[in-house]
Amino acid sequence: MNGLGEGPDSAKSVTPLEPEPSPPDRSGDGGAARLVGAASLLSLGSVASRLLGLVRIQVIGFYFGAGFEADAFTAAQRVPTMIYDQLVGGQISAAIVPVLTHYAEARRDELWRAASVLVTAAATASGLAGLLLYLLAGPVARLLVGAENAGLPIVETSLKIMAPGILLFGLAGMFTGLLYALQRFSMPALAAPIYNLAMIGAFLAARPMLGVYALPLGVTIGGLAQVLVLARGLSEARLRPRLDLRHPALRRVLVLYAPVAAGLLVTQGQIVAATRFAAMGAEGTQASLGYADRLIQFPQGFIATAISIAILPALAAAFARDERGTFARTLARGLRMVLSLVLPAAIGMAALAEPVVGLLLQHGAFGTGDRLAVSLALYGYLIGLPFAALDLSLNNAFYSRQNTVLPALVGVLSVGVYLIAALLLGPTFHLLGGGFASVLLGLALADTFKHMAHAAAMAWLVRRRIDPEALRGLGRTLLAAGLAAGSMGLVVWGFDQWLASEVLLGAGKLAWSLRLALGAGLGLAIYLPLAARLGVAELAWSLGILRQRLARGGG
Repeated sequence: MNGLGEGPDSAKSVTPLEPEPSPPDRSGDGGAARLVGAASLLSLGSVASRLLGLVRIQVIGFYFGAGFEADAFTAAQRVPTMIYDQLVGGQISAAIVPVLTHYAEARRDELWRAASVLVTAAATASGLAGLLLYLLAGPVARLLVGAENAGLPIVETSLKIMAPGILLFGLAGMFTGLLYALQRFSMPALAAPIYNLAMIGAFLAARPMLGVYALPLGVTIGGLAQVLVLARGLSEARLRPRLDLRHPALRRVLVLYAPVAAGLLVTQGQIVAATRFAAMGAEGTQASLGYADRLIQFPQGFIATAISIAILPALAAAFARDERGTFARTLARGLRMVLSLVLPAAIGMAALAEPVVGLLLQHGAFGTGDRLAVSLALYGYLIGLPFAALDLSLNNAFYSRQNTVLPALVGVLSVGVYLIAALLLGPTFHLLGGGFASVLLGLALADTFKHMAHAAAMAWLVRRRIDPEALRGLGRTLLAAGLAAGSMGLVVWGFDQWLASEVLLGAGKLAWSLRLALGAGLGLAIYLPLAARLGVAELAWSLGILRQRLARGGG
């Protein structure tokens, strides 16, 4: 991702840490190429990370299936993620990238001092949080799964093993934000797959001795590997330990982040509630939801996260220069690109859910019942995927303008929607005879309703508070891409059902592989020409720029 705007004709050499010179017109083809280039490089890293993430859940599924050990680790793993999000992760888009982008653009001589202060503060807070988690692992475990849960000892010990990793995650998050602000994306793209690779390797090496506890050890080892990779990308940085609570960069980050932190506290409450809801269900509920969530992360990261991160520095720079038209066009282009890609991904994954889950997960201790449970949760999550995907870029539109209050308030509203939906849907489905499935589907759909509410509110705020032009063409892209993707999904689903019932009888790796390969190929063969015929310009535009970049790189 360090190739934004670079090419054979670059007239100015840059050091590895300097952002490449921007073309004069950020809204024209140069800006488009930079956006697609950044998104494509981030997507490559995301694809590698998600593929290794799939390998990771395959390994977990093979050894533990969806039993109580997998349930316990799934619950425990949420805690370091929650702490990281609260202390550092939530700041990256909301505060760190906008503030450091300002220093990189306007106050370059102060950049490294400001970055040193922010990194030191994050490391201090993360280290203290890790120490507290180690000391309070028992009460935290009981809060998550209840005192009578069979997996309670596993949760508690796993929390202690992962506690040192919180410091590592904090450092990794700060290094990532600094590299994003410098518009250097290659090391963050590499760090994500390295995390999964290190976690898998550590688990496989330690499992014969530690059993299930090799999983939390892998999390901590993965965090260390991530820090080392990101530090390599900052090898020429002038970072020094510097704790200065009065530095204007730290104060600005805290001001921007305070509303986000408050909103995240509410979100963390939702995560704890969801974990307790799942813990009250049958064995395997926690793990099934976790497996489905990991599968969703593949299209989410490949498309939505990559594009939202790619446009964030461009949006922040346009806002800093008071280029309102450029800001609106960049956001509109990013949103339309997300829709044109995520709709076919979501619908195609729903049409092929059975072979996807079966091929990736059903082996070893992971049985047919586990496959059906994960597939059900996956259906619920997929409905909300397009809304969650749009939400990332809509949030970043406000973060890039250093407005964190409105997204935080909307986040609180959406958590309320989730809690109401979860409390209503589970019992309702249970009364209709849903049983175990009622908890799974109820929690997954509650998450979907949360994303729907959040995306709708954020889109309304973008129109009212930023610029109606930022949503220009979104309705047309939604209609055209939705029609093309919906048609594709119906054909692919019917074709897959015919294959399963008439040709490839029975279940197994070969049958699932053929169903997935043939279904995906058919889906692409239908969606791409149909979307082009219906005028989904963003798809052809993105593919065209990617082809140009590949041809240029190959030449």
